[in-house]
Amino acid sequence: GTYSPSAGSAACSACVAGTYSPSAGSTSCNVCVAGTSSTSGSSSCSVCIAGTYSPSAGSSSCPMCVAGSYNSASGQAVCTSCPAGTFNANSGSTSSSSCSLCAIGTYNPSALGASTCSSCPAGKYAATVGSTTCTDCASRLGSPGGSGICCPDGSYILPSSSGCLQCNINSYSVGGAVCSSCAAGTYATLTGSTACTGQVVSTCPAGSGIVFNQFGCYLCAINTFNTGSSSQCKSCPTGSIALTVGSVSCVVSPCSVGSYTTTGTSAGCKLCPAGTYDTLFGSGSSCKSCTTGTFSAAIGSSSPCTSCSPGSFANTSAATSCAACPAGTYTASSGSSSCSGCAAGKASSSIGAVSSSTCSACPAGTYSLKAAANCASCSPGYYNPNEGSSSCTSCPVGTYDPYYSSTSQNSCLPCPLGYASSVAGASACTICGAGKYSSQGSTCLACSAGTYSSAGVSSCADCSAGSYSATGSSSCLTCPAGTYSDVRSGSCSKCVAGKYSAAGSLSCSSCAAGSYSMEGSSSCSLCLAGSYTSSTGSLSCTKCSAGSYAATSGLTSCQPCAVGYYAGSDAASSCVMCAIGSVAAEGSSSCTVCKGGTYAVSSSNTCSSCAAGKYSGNGATGCLSCAAGTSSLSGSATCSACSSGTYASSAGSSFCDACSAGSYSSGGASVCLLCPSGTYSSSVQAGSSSVCQSCSAGTKQPALGASSIDSCLSCAAGTYSAAASASCYACGANTYSLPLSSSCTSCPSGFSSVSNAAGCSVSTPNFPLLSYADSVNADNHLYTSPVFIVPGAVGYTLQFDT
Repeated sequence: GTYSPSAGSAACSACVAGTYSPSAGSTSCNVCVAGTSSTSGSSSCSVCIAGTYSPSAGSSSCPMCVAGSYNSASGQAVCTSCPAGTFNANSGSTSSSSCSLCAIGTYNPSALGASTCSSCPAGKYAATVGSTTCTDCASRLGSPGGSGICCPDGSYILPSSSGCLQCNINSYSVGGAVCSSCAAGTYATLTGSTACTGQVVSTCPAGSGIVFNQFGCYLCAINTFNTGSSSQCKSCPTGSIALTVGSVSCVVSPCSVGSYTTTGTSAGCKLCPAGTYDTLFGSGSSCKSCTTGTFSAAIGSSSPCTSCSPGSFANTSAATSCAACPAGTYTASSGSSSCSGCAAGKASSSIGAVSSSTCSACPAGTYSLKAAANCASCSPGYYNPNEGSSSCTSCPVGTYDPYYSSTSQNSCLPCPLGYASSVAGASACTICGAGKYSSQGSTCLACSAGTYSSAGVSSCADCSAGSYSATGSSSCLTCPAGTYSDVRSGSCSKCVAGKYSAAGSLSCSSCAAGSYSMEGSSSCSLCLAGSYTSSTGSLSCTKCSAGSYAATSGLTSCQPCAVGYYAGSDAASSCVMCAIGSVAAEGSSSCTVCKGGTYAVSSSNTCSSCAAGKYSGNGATGCLSCAAGTSSLSGSATCSACSSGTYASSAGSSFCDACSAGSYSSGGASVCLLCPSGTYSSSVQAGSSSVCQSCSAGTKQPALGASSIDSCLSCAAGTYSAAASASCYACGANTYSLPLSSSCTSCPSGFSSVSNAAGCSVSTPNFPLLSYADSVNADNHLYTSPVFIVPGAVGYTLQFDT
C-alpha cells in the first residue's frame, strides 16, 4: 500500500486512491483496472460488487448503478440499461427483475434505461403493460393523459382505467376522456350526453321531476313517483310503495306495519329487526333505525324507539338497549348518546350515575384524569401535596423517590455519589458505568481523555505515563512501541524520526550513531552497507560519496578506497580493483588509464615510464622491446624507424648506428647493405646505393663494401675490364692489351699472340724479336714491354704491357 520511487527516501508514500502496491519494497503503485477501486494506501484493488461499477482504470470508488439500470455481476465497468417498455426508480439494483414493466397508460421508448415511464398524452392510450409507444384514439374517441383505454363521446374513463361510464345528467363529454358539468344556463336531461342545451325545462318525463333551476330533470327516488302530470315527484300514499328510482306510480304494500319488503310481494315481507321500526304499512324496502340515545328491543316494532333513561346512553343508531354510564361518568338527562366524565382530579366508582355529585376529589398523593373511576397513586419518582389534582409533580433531576403516593418534595432523595438520574421523576438512580463518574447526581459524565474509572465512582483516575485513554474509558491502554505519553494523556505521541521507544514508554530514546529511525519507530535500523551516520538521533543515513565505502551495516563513517581501488558511485559497500594498466590514488572515484609510454601493475597509484628501447600503448601492464631497425627514448608510446643511413641490429635499441663507408641503408634497417664488388664508397651514413661509385674500366674491385678508390686495382697487360668490374678478363689469342685496358686489341696482320698476351709477335721467324724495358709514362706508372718488329714498317712501335 506504500511505495518509495527513489533511493534514500526518509519515508514511504501511500498509494493514492485508485492505485495499489501488492508487496513490500515497491518503487511505484499499480493502477486499478476498470471494474475495481481502491482507497488511499491500498495493497490491492476491491472488485466492485453487484449493483455498482467503475467505468475507468484508477477509480477511487464504485458508484451505484443509476436509476434505470442494474448490474448483476461483480467487477463490471458499466451497468446494463433497462430495456424499452420498462423502468427502474431505484439506484444500485443488482438484477434485471428490478426493471418493471410500464403500467397501462404509460410508456418508455428508450433502451438506454429510464427511471420512470411517461404517461400517454391526451388522445392516446397504452392498453398493455410494457408499452414502448402510445396509440392514437380513433375518431370521436379520446383519453386523458396516462390512460390505457379510449371511451366514446358522452362517457368517461373510470379512475382505475377499467372501463367507461356514461356522464350523469347535466354533464357531457366529447372525446371520451372526462365529463364536464354543463355551463350556467345550460342542462343535459339524459345520462351519456355529448352536449348541453340552454332551453328551460317546462316538463319532464314520467318518473322524473324538474330541478329547482328548471335546467334539467331528476329521477324520482324510492317510495316517490311522478305520472308526468306534475313538475315534482310525490311520496307514495300510506300503505303503498315504490321500490325503484324513476317510478311513475306506487303499488299497495303487501306488508303490515312493523315490516318491510324488497320484492313488492307478501312473500317477501320481513319483520323490522330489533333497533328498527316502521309506522306505515310496510312502506319501504327497509325499516327505520333508532337514532342515537334511543333503542328498540322488540322485533317488528311499529312505534318510534324509546329514549335512554338518565344514567344510561346509546351511542349508535339501531340500538337494541341502552348501556349504563360506566364508573367515572354520569348523565342526568334521558335520550343521551353519551355520558359526561368526572372532572380531572375527581373520581367515581358508581355505575349508572345520574349526577356529578358522585365524583369525589382525589386525596394528596393521588391524582386522576377526566372520567376516572378511581384515583391513581403517584408513581415512584412523583409526589402530590394537594387534593383534587389531575397530575403529580416529578422529582427534580438528580433526585429519586422509590415510593408510591408521596405527598411532599422532601420524599425526593439526592442520588449518592457515583449514581445519577438525568431525567425528572426518577424512581431510582442509575449507577454510572465504567468510564463515567458523578459528583452531583444529575448526570453521569464521561471521564475525560487521559483518565479512567470503574463503575459507581465520583471521580476519574489519571492514566500513568506511558499509557493513554480516550474519553469515557474504563481503563488505560499501554502506548504501543514507537510512541510515548506523559501522565493524563488522551493519546500517545509518535517518536520523532531519529528516536524510538518500547511499549509503555514515557519518552523516546535517540538512535545511536550508525543507526536511524523514521517517525513512530519501535527500534532503530542500522545504516545499510554503503551508508553511515556519525551522530546520534539521525532520521536517515548518509550515502558514502564516490571514492569511499562502508563495508558493513551500522557504521559511523566511510573509508576511502585504497590505492589502486575505486568506487564509481555513491553508497558503495566495497571498492573495485582498478584493471591492470590503470591506477588510482587513495579515495578515487575512478581509475586513470596509463598513457602510451607508461605502464602499471596491480594496486598502483602511479604509472611507470618505459625504458629507452621499449614502448607501450594506453593501459599497458608492461613495455615491449622495439624491433630491430627501430629505437625509442624513455617513455615512448611507439618505436621510431631508423632513418636512412642508420641501422639498429638488435631489438630493444635505444638509438640507431650510422652506416660505415662502403655501406648504406634505407629507413628502418636492421643492417647496412655493402656496396657491391666493382664499386666503392667513402661516404659515412649513406642513405642509398647511389653513393656506391663504379671503379673505372681497366680496373677491378673484387671485394664487397670497398670504402676507397684505392680498392680499385689496375688490370695487367693481356687483360681488360669494363667499369665496375669485380675482376680483369684475359685477352684471347691474336689479341693483346696494355695495362688498364678496357678492351683487347687485335694483332696486326703478320702478327699473332697467345691468350693473355701483352703484345703480338712477328709471324715470320727470320725477324728477330726486339724487346726492352723503358720509360715512365705520364701518370708515373712504370711499364715494361718488348719491342715487336713489324715487317714493312718504316720504324717500329713500342708496345707496353702492364
